[in-house]
Amino acid sequence: MEYSIKGREKKVKKAFYKVLIQFLLFKLYAPLLSKQSKEQKLNKLHKTTALKIGKTFMELEGLFLKLAQQISTLSNLLPEPYIKAFEEAQNHSKARPANQIKQQIETELGAPINQLFSSFDDHPIGTASIGQVHKAQLLTGDTVAVKTQHLRIDEIAELDLQLIKKLIKIVTYFIKIPGFDEMFQEVVKMIHEELNYKHEADQIDTIAQNFTGDDRIKIPKVYREYSTKKVLTMEFVKGEKITNHQFAKQHNLNQNQLAKNILHLFSQSIFIDGIYHADPHPGNVLVNENGQLILIDFGAIGTLSKGMKEGIIILMQASILKDENLMIAGFKKMGFISSTPGINKICKKIIHLVNDYLVNELKIENLNLNEIDIEQINLSKIFTLIKELNLKEIEEAIKIPKDWVLLNKTIALIMGIVGEIAPTVDVYQEVKPNLLKMAVQKENMGMIFKTTLQQQLLRIIALPRKIELFIEQAEAGEIEVTPKNRKAEIKIVYALIQQIIFVVTALYCYNIYLKSQDKIMFYASIIGSILFVKAFITALVIKRKIR
Repeated sequence: MEYSIKGREKKVKKAFYKVLIQFLLFKLYAPLLSKQSKEQKLNKLHKTTALKIGKTFMELEGLFLKLAQQISTLSNLLPEPYIKAFEEAQNHSKARPANQIKQQIETELGAPINQLFSSFDDHPIGTASIGQVHKAQLLTGDTVAVKTQHLRIDEIAELDLQLIKKLIKIVTYFIKIPGFDEMFQEVVKMIHEELNYKHEADQIDTIAQNFTGDDRIKIPKVYREYSTKKVLTMEFVKGEKITNHQFAKQHNLNQNQLAKNILHLFSQSIFIDGIYHADPHPGNVLVNENGQLILIDFGAIGTLSKGMKEGIIILMQASILKDENLMIAGFKKMGFISSTPGINKICKKIIHLVNDYLVNELKIENLNLNEIDIEQINLSKIFTLIKELNLKEIEEAIKIPKDWVLLNKTIALIMGIVGEIAPTVDVYQEVKPNLLKMAVQKENMGMIFKTTLQQQLLRIIALPRKIELFIEQAEAGEIEVTPKNRKAEIKIVYALIQQIIFVVTALYCYNIYLKSQDKIMFYASIIGSILFVKAFITALVIKRKIR
């Protein structure tokens, strides 16, 4: 592996500019080719460039292998040759010599290996871009997994981050990617955290505490006295990859139930606890012969910010009410939508077009992965959708919040596992209980009342103008009124009164919530909430009946 900054930079730039020139040349002569010939040439170009990039990453090792791992999860964005090349690169991590690893452990723990362990296996059980894991036995007889950083990996990581930053500047000069700087900063933060095993040990203990008493999951114990910033000693746990169908069959494990357990546990970790394992690929999610899930490698940890949590809750409300304005408010709260004037109109257009495609073309109304029929996907419809979704408008409207980087990756990996072992499981139905729990947490109740109140008050404020418009149209003879019966008229008046009662009830509940400092008042606010929901549902039912 090349260690010097000049040597690494030279190798990266040589590969990068070669690829860039090939694509620029293709862009020049592509208009002269037929559609079929253009596709063939482009596919061939993707294959050759993917192999070139993958080979360069494997030669450089270091953070470039970590980058390959991150890129390989973007299977929905990149052509297949790149995914294959990056998957091959991330599996290319070379093990360092055992004596080098032992020297690192002795330096960090301040004692010879034979005074720390009764046995130490020279052959690693796992090797990655940053470090490798060896099986050992403590003098107490406990079997442990010792995770040790590669020599000088912290220095190499800083060099690689500088190189990657330079490459990103060149790429973003040609291709504008909204929120890319924020994404890169989040990746830098994640890398620095992964290089600090003390931080990882703290996160393991926190997550283990959150799952105390839950027999569905096993979190390895950390041996603090044998751990430092560069060495992490944990309990050794036996397990197989969660996607190992043969192992599941051999031990009569219900893969549907395993998928449900993953969804329950991760939705609790994300939405209730607010701290989660952010790299749950099949190699880090194991299962033992009793069906117990085992999580390993806690280098990447995500947290759910207050804004992201509140935004998700608002989106839940929006989906129930089918309210576009509320949906946009939720995305804004999560940090997805910019504050550019007139942005709501663009967002509504995007929501309409995507929703129509998902529901009317793909017939997707829930998150059942088995529901999607690849054969029914009409490519011409996709191209029509892309044309209608003006890319300039999307660029103005949408940005990528840094909190979303890890959360999106985590969700994609979990969905990948569920799709592999139990595609018929309805994801939404399994995560819904924890979403609802998050919504009714005390710190979120006030926000729910406040958001719903704002929407109702806006409707009431808009009502006089709507009535005035109606009267103007009626006076101009533009409206023909044909009431069916008195009952319908009464229902309309009752529905209006119900809306007012709804707002008053909400104001009352919100006031109680703000004053609820003790248990009695808190429970009173919960009872008020139930009345609030009941009033709302009644209003909805009447509204539907009128229609």
